[in-house]
Amino acid sequence: MEKINNVEDLMGLIELAENASDKIDKLKNKRFLNSFGIILILIFFTIGVLYSYAAYQANGLVPIDLMLIIGFLLIIFISFSNFYKIQNAIKVELRVLNKLYNLIDPLKSLAKKDISIMKMATIEMRLSRIDFGNYQSKEKPNQAEKQLNLEKLKERLSLDS
Repeated sequence: MEKINNVEDLMGLIELAENASDKIDKLKNKRFLNSFGIILILIFFTIGVLYSYAAYQANGLVPIDLMLIIGFLLIIFISFSNFYKIQNAIKVELRVLNKLYNLIDPLKSLAKKDISIMKMATIEMRLSRIDFGNYQSKEKPNQAEKQLNLEKLKERLSLDS
């Protein structure tokens, strides 16, 4: 019974890691589009200010409308707050992915001897699609922490059976 639990748990953790990785990619794309939008807004506002100033110099028109400035500042504020929300969501998902990696690694070692070569190849293929290397925090677990995680997993599996 323990063999099945190891493999099922490993597959479940891999699926969670794939979901977290996909979410990180989507958030990074969203962050890029938000940054691009902020740059476009700044460019158009700069063009508007320069045009308004040129019109003021040529015709004596009012240089820039106060409502335009307030609208610009409001849009920039909303864009930057959205940018930081996306950045915080990415950090959360990165921590989740790092914790999943710390659970998957020892469980994969446990399950290696219990499953067929084909199933192991499938697991390795799915794991290779997830770039854990780019997502790990600076606080990588050392060998003692990995051993502790492995021992905790063994205790949980022995309690479940």
